[in-house]
Parts: sequence; C-alpha cells; structure tokens
Amino acid sequence: MDLELLLHFCELEAETYQVPYTVYDHSEKIYCSSPILVNIDLLTPNLTIFNKLESNVNYFITENFLIFGYIRSKCDDKLLFIGPSVIGVISDNDIKRIISRTESKMTPEQKKELQEYLRTCSIIPMGKFLNALSVASCMLNQEIVSTQQLLTKGIEEKNILKKAQQQLIHISEEEIYLNEITSHQSLTNYEEQISYLIKTGAVDQLNKMLTDFSYNFGKLGPDSLRHFKNSSIILNSLALRAAIAGNLNPGTCYKLGRFYVQQLELCTNIDSLSTLTLSMVKDYCMRVKNEQAIKTGEDVINKSIDYITENCHTKITVTMIAEEVGLSPEYLSSKFKKVTGINLPNFINQKKIQEAQKLLAFTSMSLSDISESLAFSNQSYFQAIFKKVTGITPLAYRKEKNF
Repeated sequence: MDLELLLHFCELEAETYQVPYTVYDHSEKIYCSSPILVNIDLLTPNLTIFNKLESNVNYFITENFLIFGYIRSKCDDKLLFIGPSVIGVISDNDIKRIISRTESKMTPEQKKELQEYLRTCSIIPMGKFLNALSVASCMLNQEIVSTQQLLTKGIEEKNILKKAQQQLIHISEEEIYLNEITSHQSLTNYEEQISYLIKTGAVDQLNKMLTDFSYNFGKLGPDSLRHFKNSSIILNSLALRAAIAGNLNPGTCYKLGRFYVQQLELCTNIDSLSTLTLSMVKDYCMRVKNEQAIKTGEDVINKSIDYITENCHTKITVTMIAEEVGLSPEYLSSKFKKVTGINLPNFINQKKIQEAQKLLAFTSMSLSDISESLAFSNQSYFQAIFKKVTGITPLAYRKEKNF
C-alpha cells in the first residue's frame, strides 16, 4: 500500500489511541510514532512469538502487563507493530524484567529511555486496544476483523490472568488448588482450571472454586479500577474460548463477549466489577452445561449420547453403542429415532462435525489431519459429510470464520 498514506494513518491513530505505532519493512524499522522508542528495538525480542502465528492480525499480552499488537501486510513485507502499552498495574520489578528481556540488544541510554517510557505510559482499556487493532487491519489489509474475533485470537503469557487477579485479590495457592479438577487432568494454574471447568460445564465445581476465593482488596492505587477491568476482560476472552471448546455456539459466544466487555467498561467501582466478573464466568459455564445437557427422559438414550460425545475422536458404530448400553442395534436405532427425532448415524456425524468446526476455526490442522483425528474413513468422505451437515465445505467454513 502507499507508504505515505500508511505513515499518516499511523500518526493519527497513535495520537488518537495514545499507543505507539511502528512500521517495519523487511524487518527494518522505517517509522515510529514515539520519539522515546525510535532507537529501541521491541520487535526482535517478540519475533519468535509472532512468527509462530499464522493469522495476519493478532496481539500478545506479557506477564508484565504489556500488550503488543501486529498486522502483517498481505501484499508486501510491511509489518505494523502497535504498542507496547500497559494494560495493568506495572511495578518497578516488572520494568526490570522487561528491560532484562532486551538487555543484550540495548545500550545504557536505550535502557534509560525504555524505563522512562514504561513509567510514564498510561494504562489502556483492552477494548480500546482491540479497536485500534481492528481499525489498523482494515487500513493495512482492507480486512474486517471484529473485536469479538480478536478476543479469540490473542495470546497471553502463562499465568498472566492469575498474576493480574492476585495483584487485586489475595488468593493462596491452597485456595486455588482443586482436587476435583486435578483428579481428571493435570492443571497447575488458575487460567487452565477456569477454562477446564467452563469447557466441561462443571457449574458446581466452578461455584465452589469462586466461593472459596477470598476477596481482600488493599490499597492498589488510582489505576486499580482500570487494572481490574482489563484483567476481567482477559478472563472474558479465556471464558469465551473455553465455552466454544465446550460446544457452545460460536455466534452466541461472540455476542456474550461483546456484551460483557461493554458491561465491564460501565462498572464504576471494584465491587461491581467483582460481582459482574463472577456472574460472567458462571454464565459461560451454565450455558455450556445447558448445551451439553441431555434433554431426553430416557436413560439409555442419554447414555448413548454421552458415549458418542466422549468418543468423538474414535470410530463409532451403532453396534458399539448398543453393546455399551445393553440393547440390540435394531432396537436402539428405533428407540433413538423415536426419542430424539434424529437417525443415530446422522447424530454421530453431527457430533463429529461440531468438533471439526472447532478444529477448523481455532487450529491450523489440515483437512486430512482433522479427518483422521475424527476417525473418518477418508478425507473425501469427511468433506462430503461436513457439507451435508453444514451446507458448506470445510475450507469455505474456515475462510468464512477467518480465525
């Protein structure tokens, strides 16, 4: 695209959003809106992360509460780098750790300049940063990526949510640890535990986990409200992804994600934020539970559906299910159709295609790998069943979702 137009856009957007905009051409910096960051290379230390990502637009949140965004040009080798900006309460120790990550490539003067920048930059609302990223994607690639879609794209460093919450809420490791979860899966951090509970619709365990938390707020400074809003928005993003993984309709999840970002921003104190955040997490989990709940009054049909859901990635036949529930294949097929209104083989295919949709939307797995993962006899058959169930081909679905 026209370089002069791009630089003018970056200048205006940097002033509007109060976030640095940097343009690279073939990995060489050609523009930076921030005078302090002109001579500081913040892209190279993060290239390993960005090069792993396949999408043209994404963002990354570090454990030190910095947020970076990038947009790759689809027509040339330009890269628009947005940030860093601060999304949480950043301490002197956080600044030291940030400096240490780039220390080998910085002169003493550059270190001093970066420290100055980090101490003076303001906290940005997550929603505002995602808006900036969405607008930049429209400009650079003429590509619409909504803030709801961006909520599912972002990458957070390990334990970022736990650390964010612990700066606001004094929670001991013992209070976080749950035997109910770890007995099923080795989960070692707060984010994974919440994601697992939402994905599995484990409402009772989630309520216990949240009830056991101790909310004791100390003096967190004037930016604590903004910090809590952003940590809650991160939690919203994680909950949204977990709900989709738990088979909640993606469209419903996007609407919920947008709704909760708006409601979180409207909160005027930490008490209301805390109440809304807890309700938000429970809402996602309850919706997943309701989606996964068996709606028939027949135990044998419920067991059949459970078996199909739990064995979606293996070969499933009517005979196998019949043996599992103790009925003849003929009787089970007749009863299943009578109770659910759906032919049993068709129901098996529907469940497999629901899983395929998640893999297409949120992974880079090839069609052949997805077909094999879901135990279809071959890729052609998988594609035919996918189109029969959804009305479009797997590739068209992936392109439509644009994740």
